[in-house]
Amino acid sequence: MDKHLEKQQHFISLITNSQSYLKGEYFNLSKIITKELSKIFNYKRVSVWLFNEDGSELQCISLFLNNKFMPLLNFKSDLYPQYFSLLKLNKNLAINDVSQSQELRSLYDNYFSPNEITDVLDTSIQDGRQIVGVLRIEMLNNQNKKKWKVEDISISTLTSTIIGSAYTLNKRIDLEEELFITKKHLKESNITLKNVLDKFEIQKNSYNENIAINIERNITPLLSNLKANGIVDKDVIKRLEIGISNLSSPFYKNLVKVNHNLTPTQFKICQMIKGGYQGKEIANVLNLSFSTVETHKKNIRKKLKITGKSINLRVYLNELES
Repeated sequence: MDKHLEKQQHFISLITNSQSYLKGEYFNLSKIITKELSKIFNYKRVSVWLFNEDGSELQCISLFLNNKFMPLLNFKSDLYPQYFSLLKLNKNLAINDVSQSQELRSLYDNYFSPNEITDVLDTSIQDGRQIVGVLRIEMLNNQNKKKWKVEDISISTLTSTIIGSAYTLNKRIDLEEELFITKKHLKESNITLKNVLDKFEIQKNSYNENIAINIERNITPLLSNLKANGIVDKDVIKRLEIGISNLSSPFYKNLVKVNHNLTPTQFKICQMIKGGYQGKEIANVLNLSFSTVETHKKNIRKKLKITGKSINLRVYLNELES
């Protein structure tokens, strides 16, 4: 396997198997990502930025530079209007020699030059509805000069997609928790406010619909192109496709309803079985022995109360979509 592909597969596997990704904890995930991108691909300066609620500020939530985390920064739209306009147009930027870039000229004196940044690669982070931030990889004066390659852009794009997925999952969890708390308070108070609950349900359904549309229009074509061009390992793409498709489905929620005692590993195995993975493939991806995977499958069937029944586990898991 090509050395870069090997690194890429290791990185994606490390990130998508992390508890932070699986739970939608995008702040912690951003720290893992900035550190591991720097470590594995030798990017000296890596950062993750998110817009505030009204989009007037871009706030850094993780900055990793020269093997350590650094104090966080923020950009204000009134100081850098051209840059903010570019980001909100979903314009990814791969700039070699920022001193010559008209697009980023406003950032040069106050940001690039003082920090000795020479080249920048910005990739937008999206949730189901809009651009919510940017993943930034930067080259410094003391690094060997090189132009951004297709491999750099592909790993940046995949990584920003992963952050966006975690961000979306987090917001969905928050929304469902808010709905649960509201229902609980109404029940305790013995108040029937159907219109309030309907509003939350409509909002949640709209959010899920927007996630599905964004996946269909933006993420799925991107993954298809990467797979067709052979830039990224096909197994990595397949795992991302399965994980992202579950963002807009009720699969996890329904699986928890059936049995909330499944372990994190068993959740991953359920996800992969549902996506069509065979036992040996699951063992290879999760770094488990084949016998361990088979034991997990038996325990999953037991917890789902389908042991001894002529029910195909994949068929059963796919039925939880509805």
